[in-house]
Amino acid sequence: MYADPRLKEVVFAPLLAKHGDPRRAGGGRDLMTEKALANLPLLFQLCPELQTLRDRLAEQL
Repeated sequence: MYADPRLKEVVFAPLLAKHGDPRRAGGGRDLMTEKALANLPLLFQLCPELQTLRDRLAEQL
């Protein structure tokens, strides 16, 4: 898998500009986080590494 060293600038900044809110602290990152967490099955489908991490953490609790 290729990891872009400028992921934040190349991918996240345009998403934040489109879906965030520049009037809020952090540019609206909290809004984007809430939206992502509202649909965990889709988030895990798009990023299976997150589901694996969640499962590993749950095993430790």
